[in-house]
Amino acid sequence: MSYTHHTNASAAPLKQVHNTLLITLLCLLAILTCVEAASAQSALDGFNPNMDGVVRAVVVQADGNVLAGGSFTHVGMSTRNRLARLTISGALDASFNPNLDGDVYTLAVQPDGAILVGGDFGHVGAVVRSRLARLHRNGALDSGFAPAANGIVHALAVQGDGKVLVAGAFTQISGQMRLYLARLHSDGSVDASFAPALNGAVYAVLVQRDGAIVIGGAFTQVDGQTRNHIARLDASGNLDAAFNPDADNVVRALGLQFGGKIVIGGDFTQMGGQPRTHLARVSATGAVDSAPAVAIDAPVHALLVQADGAFVAGGAFTQVAGQPHHRLVRFSHDGALDAAFAPDLADAVLTLAEQPDNNLLIGGAFTQAGGETRRYLARLYPGGALDANFDPVVDAGGAEVNIKALAIQPDGRILVGGAFTSIDGQPRRRLARLLPDGSLDPTFTAGADQDIWAIAVQPDGKIIVAGGFTEINGQARQNIARLDQNGAIDPTFMATADQFVLTLALQPDGKLLLGGDFSQVNGQVRKGLTRLHPDGSLDSTFQADTSGRILTLALQPDGKILVGGEFSRLDANNQVHDNLMRLHPDGAIDATYTANADNAVLALAIQADGRAVIGGYFMSVNGVARHYVARLLADGALDLNFNPNVESQSGFVYSIAIQADGQIILAGRFTVIGGQIRNRIARFTNDGVLDPTYNPNVNPGAILGVVYATALQKDGKLVISGGFTEINGASRASLARLSASEAALHTLQGDANGIFVTWRQAGSAPALARTTFEYSLDGTTYAPLGAGVRITGGWQSPRAALPLNQEFFVRTRGVYPGGGFDASISEIAATARTYIPGGAIELLTSATPAQATPTWSATISQGAETIIYTGALSANATTGSQPIGAGVYTITLSANAGTNASDYAITYACTVDGQPGPDGVGAAFQVAVNPLGVTQCTFTTARRIGLLDVVHKLEPDATTSVWDLRVDGPIAATAVLTGNASTGAQPVFTGAYTLSLAQRANALYTTSYTCTVNNQPLVSGQGVAAAVSIAEAQTVVCTFISRDFYVYPPYRMLLPFLRR
Repeated sequence: MSYTHHTNASAAPLKQVHNTLLITLLCLLAILTCVEAASAQSALDGFNPNMDGVVRAVVVQADGNVLAGGSFTHVGMSTRNRLARLTISGALDASFNPNLDGDVYTLAVQPDGAILVGGDFGHVGAVVRSRLARLHRNGALDSGFAPAANGIVHALAVQGDGKVLVAGAFTQISGQMRLYLARLHSDGSVDASFAPALNGAVYAVLVQRDGAIVIGGAFTQVDGQTRNHIARLDASGNLDAAFNPDADNVVRALGLQFGGKIVIGGDFTQMGGQPRTHLARVSATGAVDSAPAVAIDAPVHALLVQADGAFVAGGAFTQVAGQPHHRLVRFSHDGALDAAFAPDLADAVLTLAEQPDNNLLIGGAFTQAGGETRRYLARLYPGGALDANFDPVVDAGGAEVNIKALAIQPDGRILVGGAFTSIDGQPRRRLARLLPDGSLDPTFTAGADQDIWAIAVQPDGKIIVAGGFTEINGQARQNIARLDQNGAIDPTFMATADQFVLTLALQPDGKLLLGGDFSQVNGQVRKGLTRLHPDGSLDSTFQADTSGRILTLALQPDGKILVGGEFSRLDANNQVHDNLMRLHPDGAIDATYTANADNAVLALAIQADGRAVIGGYFMSVNGVARHYVARLLADGALDLNFNPNVESQSGFVYSIAIQADGQIILAGRFTVIGGQIRNRIARFTNDGVLDPTYNPNVNPGAILGVVYATALQKDGKLVISGGFTEINGASRASLARLSASEAALHTLQGDANGIFVTWRQAGSAPALARTTFEYSLDGTTYAPLGAGVRITGGWQSPRAALPLNQEFFVRTRGVYPGGGFDASISEIAATARTYIPGGAIELLTSATPAQATPTWSATISQGAETIIYTGALSANATTGSQPIGAGVYTITLSANAGTNASDYAITYACTVDGQPGPDGVGAAFQVAVNPLGVTQCTFTTARRIGLLDVVHKLEPDATTSVWDLRVDGPIAATAVLTGNASTGAQPVFTGAYTLSLAQRANALYTTSYTCTVNNQPLVSGQGVAAAVSIAEAQTVVCTFISRDFYVYPPYRMLLPFLRR
């Protein structure tokens, strides 16, 4: 009966099924549409590309876009056969569509941006490509690269010299026998010099820093030698006889860790005869490491060593060390299990990649992640939380939740403060912390009895909260308090204010600036603005009587303080400062800064170039019309080229966020700005041009609505809060997060010169107000390098002698303002492994002749940067061997005071690693320092020489008349001239000389002189002293004639005149 009933169902049930299917399809369409629409500042900010098949390979391009390859044929509703490119938000890149007819197993990006693809395909588009191809950046096929493999390509790696390693299940490449491993030239031709012979497939390949190649797979022999599933080859392809970890089953994944350690994943249960189930680590020599040594219940398919040295393993497992870890697990850099990292994947993880913002991309066979639908590709925050839509439910019992305080911690957790009483149905009194996915952080349970207006994250992780409260966590705290990281009150910080504290600013020295409505702090008169020591006590050196409401503060790099609010103050020159002023570090008004606004200034943000963007209630600045937003030059003058022009009535600007690329995000009440509809939030270029691509559209069409606060995350997403219910069609009440339309790029590394660490930022990353740098030789203990210095595109550490020829860690932290009134302080951090190849350089000076005693300084520079400055070097000296990063340097020898470089003929001669290097004439040249090499350069400074001959004649001849000659100049000399005499042409240093004669006897003579240079007249005159200059290769002859006064009296010359 049942069978008959189903086969003869009436039209009604059929219609019901039809309706159900229609609803399902519509729902799916809505989901897919939302996924694809989430590309531009959507409140549906979760990463959810929605593939329809397994993802086997993921790589991140230099611009932050994501390449994904596998067996899928669709991304969302768009056809993409096996290879796709996604923007940072997860949206499909419509311009990239290579169209492969078979599965992609591996991807690699060359330094020039070209994309290598390996797998089991036969065509790219309509062009034959047998399992290997290369694409241009735009996805077009590279017609000049056409190697062909006769089996699946499982792995690709690009060597430092541009050659490409290809590994897989093939036995031929382009018709040439290559057993499972080959190397290609950059044009795709097979490298004939590289032909190791293996007896089984290679699934993983890794290139070490020294060029050695580690391979893992199903093989058991390499070049006839036993190598069970893992081996190492030198750069020429020869087997490393000393490296033999010996796995008892297939190796599927490899990762290179700090110190050259190698992490290994696969099907094995033993490594080197020791129990290691599916995961092991070996030293650089191949010895099995003691950690990790945990039991994993299924194979590991993917490994990723993260920037901070930790490593992530993905696979088919569900338990690690007897604890649930579903397909993904993380270990610290020393191999300890990270129990707090516990993402939940519903099926195998096959590939892993880390973004520049340290978020983690995972691909595989799963369709769920973290309890949410994620089809084959997902993204996690660094702590393991799923990159999901941010949608906490904030409630204030019917009243406005009034979130004005937003701050981002370095771990990505989000601090919120306002007037709310619960989040996601859990009691939270006006203060809460959210995990990066938007869920409530159960470890943080602080609460206040009244509103929180500002939050500041300290470098030590402690949290300062300010507002209008009288109690925190049940303890009396009046308007200002400090909390430990878990939300408990810090009893070492004791400060009170008699009225609201509305804004905070943390100084680099740990002191804290407070602004607000108060008139007393710690029982002493402090009107609206004061500064505290780190323990909360008043800083008596800071005296700033503002007598008004201080709403926003911004610290300049020079220690001066921009202050905005509702006030009117006179400076020492009786000049009025309305609603905006600048203070010296001691609190005195800076009279040179003359900016004024006609109404309250609510937000301040300082750009990298020192200009300040201001927002508020005002309608004019410095007497010029500027509606609610303006920009000031460094001296307070109005930037006439910047005028976003808010056209809405009461379109107040409450928050300003600046991206690393210089773009400016404004938030407030406005609905029209720059002549365009922009509901409550807009973005402008650094030039003040409205960004047409940026339109989050908060409360569109509604009369009411406001965005009070913004906070940029490290990944470029923007957390916003205010009074709203909708963002671009998505329901969001009072708190939301917007997806990033461009990647937040971070690059942290030691510079090649060996003296700086550089943190470069670009795209949607937050612009930082200041930074600090540290380094570590072991990844555990860090030594400070100091406060960062702003450079173009980022920050640079102070000069330091960084370790050379060894890996080390660098870490940096950056502070930036956010929240409502830009009154809160956020912090991000970055860690990276770095390696600086280096050598040594020695400079020597050698002077000739021995009497020459010049002093010099030498500089070794790259570009405009001086790497080494020697100070004083004597005539014959050495700098000693100086460590320096490998590279090409300019060497310059400069004369110190008392030495004239033009007096010396300077030559140089270098040896580089014992071989002849640059040589020539001059005081500046370029020379290379090679890794582990020694460069030695000698400056030979030969004193330039001329000839000086002094002749003395007596009239009449007097053979017994004795005269002393004194020569003063670069060389000092004396001589005795008797009768008619000459010194002869004597070599002397070039330069200016004074020649003087003195008679020993008490006879009376009149003396004149005539000097020639190379037989040409030089100088002549009367007297016993002559001044001459001698240049190189010149012969100067000075003839002194001394006449007996009585024989040749001077009046004889007058006699003819007397006869008249």
